[in-house]
Amino acid sequence: MTYSARRRIQNVTNLIDYSSSPQAVSTTITAYNGTEVTYTPTSAATSVVLEVNLSLSYFPDYAGTLASTRLQESTDSGASWSTLAGFKAYEGNESGDYNVYVMQYVFILPTWSGSKMLRLAGRSDDSSHEYSLGYGWNNDTGSVADNFGAHDAPAHISIYSVE
Repeated sequence: MTYSARRRIQNVTNLIDYSSSPQAVSTTITAYNGTEVTYTPTSAATSVVLEVNLSLSYFPDYAGTLASTRLQESTDSGASWSTLAGFKAYEGNESGDYNVYVMQYVFILPTWSGSKMLRLAGRSDDSSHEYSLGYGWNNDTGSVADNFGAHDAPAHISIYSVE
């Protein structure tokens, strides 16, 4: 039996929103900048895969909390958002061993008909600390990293239908 991903993966959309800016996230559920995507699956899709790569860091609070990330959807052009059940995660390390994480989220969703908006949102697990999205962090200097002149790192998103 031969398997070809090219025949099964259809309608690929890739997105990097360079206009988005880094942000601090506290205990209020906050949409992650640059993670919103509108997508319509193919009619033959059996599932939809959403991949999001982004950086989370403890900036400005060193080793203070865990990130609580969730996948949200909107079926009314962004007027309202709901968290999808079963798509939440806690990330980080409160001991301070690591201060920036390049996170890769892969969500396998049941297919739907028509257009839907998806995004990531999150909140801090600890009520007295924040974490940041979209920054690099340099533990040696205790500040935002200078990544060849780039202080921010926008989310990279891919979404596609699996037939």
